[in-house]
Amino acid sequence: METKNRIIEEARGQFMKYGYSRMRMDDLAYSLGMSKKTLYQYFTSKEDLCAAVTQHIFTNHQCGIVTIIADDSLDFIAKLRKIAVFISTNAMQITADVLMDFKRNVPHIWQDVEEFRKKSIHTEFKSLLEKGKTEKVFRADVNVEIVISLYYGAMNYVINPDNLQNAAYSPQEAFNTIFRIFMEGMMTEDARKAFANSF
Repeated sequence: METKNRIIEEARGQFMKYGYSRMRMDDLAYSLGMSKKTLYQYFTSKEDLCAAVTQHIFTNHQCGIVTIIADDSLDFIAKLRKIAVFISTNAMQITADVLMDFKRNVPHIWQDVEEFRKKSIHTEFKSLLEKGKTEKVFRADVNVEIVISLYYGAMNYVINPDNLQNAAYSPQEAFNTIFRIFMEGMMTEDARKAFANSF
């Protein structure tokens, strides 16, 4: 693996575990088996590295969702199930405390996260809804634009670190619940049964 990508992958795990403020470049260099001087040849600061990790996560998320939606070997219910597992697995890696740490200490990067979430819901999620209506998995009377607005609002609220810190649920539980409520609420009766049986 290219050195820069190896740094990003290792840093991703440490940022997810410790948050921004507690992740130390000294520890990262040690875990990579390189000097801090070498590390700084690739990234000028911890903030620079954090921004690169964030963009890496965005790219992987987008590619993952687009690939699942475009996979013609899967029926639509299987695609929904695979998307749910993909996002849920990623959400499992982060805690409310880590999210709050990012929001407080690197607010401009947190803003990038929020903007990416909005863009993703208004592109990949919209594509998913439209494909579901075409394949008659979702009811014909479903208004895609209204659902997108509601879904974005729900996700934005429950994933907000200010709300998560005092909540009795994790980011993963929040996503799983919202995703299933919205998907099952839009489905035809037959599709709902098939979706429920897929979990």
